[in-house]
Amino acid sequence: MAIGAARLPWLDDSPPAQNEHCPSVSVLFAARDEEQKLPEALNTLLMLDYPKLEIVAVDDRSSDETDGILDDAAKRDPRLKVVHIEKLPEGWLGKPHALQQGYEVSNSEWLLFTDADVQFLPDTIRRAITLARAKQLDHLTLMCEVCRCTASGKKRC
Repeated sequence: MAIGAARLPWLDDSPPAQNEHCPSVSVLFAARDEEQKLPEALNTLLMLDYPKLEIVAVDDRSSDETDGILDDAAKRDPRLKVVHIEKLPEGWLGKPHALQQGYEVSNSEWLLFTDADVQFLPDTIRRAITLARAKQLDHLTLMCEVCRCTASGKKRC
């Protein structure tokens, strides 16, 4: 596994795609009771430097302030669509159902599925598109850098 991982391309090695090479992208995520981590992660999504971006957030039956955080952000940024789920249909698991609902309202050529607490760098999608095109990929999975907060509140990566 280590040998294979060492051969994987790094996103940092791909230059950001220029506007004319940017297909439309929908970023989809499900959020359930994410009021603590959602604001910071959502802010990084809204700061993405990408010309044809749609963000679809699915509030999956949250009992905290997740829905309000998403609705307030959607009022400020027209790229953000919010889907609210009140009930889970029989036979479904929560996250797959929520992502299916998000997919059904998305309108882009490319789909980026993520979690509600993932933070993005502004050029992540531009670099991912360049990499996918260079390798002629139909599907791309990215591994991210994992950071933890220390007791003092500082991030340790």
